[in-house]
Amino acid sequence: MRYFVIADDGNRYGPVDIQTLNQWIQEGRILPSTLIEEEGSGARIAASSVSGLTFGQAPPTVNYSTPNREGPFWRQPGPAVAYAQGNTEVTIAWVLAVVAGIFCCCSGLGFAFSAVGIAFAALALKKGNRRAQAPLMVNIFVTVSSLAFFIIAWPMLRQSFTRAEQMVQDQQKLQQQGQKAPDNPLGL
Repeated sequence: MRYFVIADDGNRYGPVDIQTLNQWIQEGRILPSTLIEEEGSGARIAASSVSGLTFGQAPPTVNYSTPNREGPFWRQPGPAVAYAQGNTEVTIAWVLAVVAGIFCCCSGLGFAFSAVGIAFAALALKKGNRRAQAPLMVNIFVTVSSLAFFIIAWPMLRQSFTRAEQMVQDQQKLQQQGQKAPDNPLGL
């Protein structure tokens, strides 16, 4: 005799013989309350009422105390501890990165804050905290940006300030001589 197994969702599996049903019982796939349908007659009965099925053996248990040390997803325990070390340094590095970003173009403050941020991120990395890589990169970016500002933009700003000072001095000389200063000193 062959049987269908009626799953909880109503799907039928089979037909299979008694030997296969007993194997499924051992695997924990069939419980005594699982509905079984006889092939041919279509009569449905509880698995515990089918002669030849042996319940009473507990389904196999999995030992979760010993990890499976094979396969691509197994790692040595410990990264959570590594993350816990250096968390303060990571936080300080992020705060310094934000402050350095705000002062990036202001008289070297951005450079100073980001340099200290690099030091804190490097310390956290030395302690094994891989989350310090992001604030390290941000602080390096702000450091380079600050240096680029002073190398490229500062001479242009200085020249503009010098030109503005010269124009103010020229206007003051004209006023002292009694001449009227031009309304548009830039000549526009």
